[in-house]
This record gives sequence, structure tokens and C-alpha cells, in this order.
Amino acid sequence: MAAYFSRPDVGLLGFAKFFKESANEEVEHARKFTEFINKRSGRVVLQHVMLNSETAPMKYESIKDAIDLAIAKEMHVSRLIKDIHLRASQLNDAQAQHFLDDFLMEQVDSTAKLRVIRSRLALDSSATFLLDQELR
Repeated sequence: MAAYFSRPDVGLLGFAKFFKESANEEVEHARKFTEFINKRSGRVVLQHVMLNSETAPMKYESIKDAIDLAIAKEMHVSRLIKDIHLRASQLNDAQAQHFLDDFLMEQVDSTAKLRVIRSRLALDSSATFLLDQELR
């Protein structure tokens, strides 16, 4: 999304910055998961991330569509973390549950921030420009 919004023909650099920072945060989360698994003598297994036009479009019909997709992805990740948390609970793994609690709260915060952006976009057509400036 950051690459799309930073394209010269789109030129919404505030949105590009926002999505780049979000992507960097996700990379940091992956690093933390790796460290946690390694500390517990686990084995990290990396898999290919398969992208398609539905999960990673090259063009968005509107900024709202991009935000809606970002919200859907955040909610999907939240469900995955909740599933892992539930499994940790079933295994009576308090350390894993505690580790995951921070990520669950971050998911709540990220989703809420995206919903605020979506709401502000819906209020006024000039909100796109103003939000883009604010996100810089």
C-alpha cells in the first residue's frame, strides 16, 4: 500500500508514510515472534507469502477501499493471534499468553486508528487531502 500511495500518479505521501510505518511495525512483530520462539527452543518455519490481486491490489478504487482492506487484514491477523492465544491457554502456557497479550492490544489500537481514518474520510471529500497532510 505504501508503494501505491507514493507513486507519482497517486501522490498521497502522508498515506504512503502511514502504510510504510505500519509495514515496518509488522516486520518488528515478526522479529519479536522469532526471538520468543527461539528463546523457548522452538523452530521458526518461514513460508512464502502468496500475493494476488485480491490481497495485494496494484490499484485501489478509492482510499476508503484501501483502508477497508487494511482493516480486514488487521482483523484477520487478530483472529490468528486469538487462535494461538486460545491454544496457549489450552496448553496452560502462561508465558505464551502473556507474550500474545501485547500483540492483541496492538491489533485493537491499529484497527481503531484505521477506523478513525475511514470515518474521517467519509465525513468530507476534502478530508483526503487534509488527512494526507496530517499523516506526513
